[in-house]
Amino acid sequence: MEKRKKTKELSEDLRSKIVRKRGQSQGYKSISKELNVPVSTMRSVIKKFKAHGTVANLPRCGRKRKLDERFQRKIVRMVDNELRLTSKQVQAALQSEGTTVSTRTIRRRLNEKGLYGRIPFL
Repeated sequence: MEKRKKTKELSEDLRSKIVRKRGQSQGYKSISKELNVPVSTMRSVIKKFKAHGTVANLPRCGRKRKLDERFQRKIVRMVDNELRLTSKQVQAALQSEGTTVSTRTIRRRLNEKGLYGRIPFL
């Protein structure tokens, strides 16, 4: 199965222009040609505006990450300074600072950054 190409979102400024022009009773096709945006995209922007009253990005579904970028960088720095550090040792260091994170989460974040093999030795 082929992966779909990820499309870029329209800027908030462009979406507000679409809504403003539509509010001035301009047609879909004329706005589409003027702003170089597909008619179907314009319709969905206007439909969203009518439903929610805003053109801003709404919150998406899915759980928020427990570790923000700052903590991820901190974990990577800890491992870069001491290469033989295990995920349990990183967990203990973070817990002493007041952050509770599982070892599996630490390994996942390190794997994302290209650092592998942080399983505790037996």
